[in-house]
Amino acid sequence: MDIAATMKAVVLEEPRRLVVRELPVPEIGPHEILIKVGACAMCGSDLEAYWGMHPSVKRYPVVLGHEFAGTVVAAGPRVSRYKVGDRICHTGSRTCGKCEACRRGDYANCANRQGIGFSTNGAYAEYVAALGDDFYSYPLPAHLSMAQGALAQPFGIGYHAATARAKAKAGETIVVQGCGPIGLSAMMAARLSGATLISTDKLDYRLAMAKRLGADHVINVAKEDAVAITRQLTGGRGVDTVIECVGDGQDETLLQACQMLRKAGRIVVVGSYARDAATIGIITFKFGEMEMFGSQSFPEGYAPLIELIGSGKVDVLPMMTHRVGLDAVPDAMQMLEEKRDNVIKVVIEP
Repeated sequence: MDIAATMKAVVLEEPRRLVVRELPVPEIGPHEILIKVGACAMCGSDLEAYWGMHPSVKRYPVVLGHEFAGTVVAAGPRVSRYKVGDRICHTGSRTCGKCEACRRGDYANCANRQGIGFSTNGAYAEYVAALGDDFYSYPLPAHLSMAQGALAQPFGIGYHAATARAKAKAGETIVVQGCGPIGLSAMMAARLSGATLISTDKLDYRLAMAKRLGADHVINVAKEDAVAITRQLTGGRGVDTVIECVGDGQDETLLQACQMLRKAGRIVVVGSYARDAATIGIITFKFGEMEMFGSQSFPEGYAPLIELIGSGKVDVLPMMTHRVGLDAVPDAMQMLEEKRDNVIKVVIEP
């Protein structure tokens, strides 16, 4: 397969400076594959990197992009899992396979994990290099689009939070705070259990999307008393679980979560915070014997996600509100930052 020597890429040259450049196509090692990017979703973590606040970005310039799908166009001699022509989805992680966590299959907590699109160049480009046999990649079935493959990654974040951490089940009432892509994904995953789902946000258009995707109730926390409404909906008892998917409201969301919970209820924290501190209602939390869990990545891997998306049980495509080429990425990042044009998820199609 003929591969050009150079490619178009969107480079974060410094915080808040995205520039479209012509770069050399990445060279691959014996354990790597070269992927022609078919779709790459823009993520809230990319915004943090754009602001200069993502802890994994240690150097500039860097090419962002870690939620992607594409076609293998070259494979190193030590790669056994993929061959040229294979369609795959990838979460943009490089795990070492050797540390204690990897040896027990806990790849999400790899001690030497690197993030494609943060510590190495990512998929805001025509081509990206990745480990060929990495846990965080998976064959993309022919009947699924590249966009669905890219969106499987954020759905995986919500799926892990709802199933493994929140342990959603029928008969429960669950609040998902935030109706961005991760909050919508957590809501859709929790809905599969048969639980009653309440989605909260400050933007009406995002609440409308939550309702479209299956939320039983929606609350605009900028206009309504979320604590009073959730108490009313549960007969005064309080909800069983709150899944926090906001992140930037760290002095509001967890405090509100404690007030909405029943005694012995649980909070699952998925949102990424700007600083390493947050406010909770510690008296309510302590006397209510509440629990709080962190949730990161999706150690279940892609298999259950692709099955759910491929079977039609979950539809991730409505989250994709905008599709752009590489030249439009700088403007799209500003649109995400300002939350304008009813944006939820932007997918780049190089």
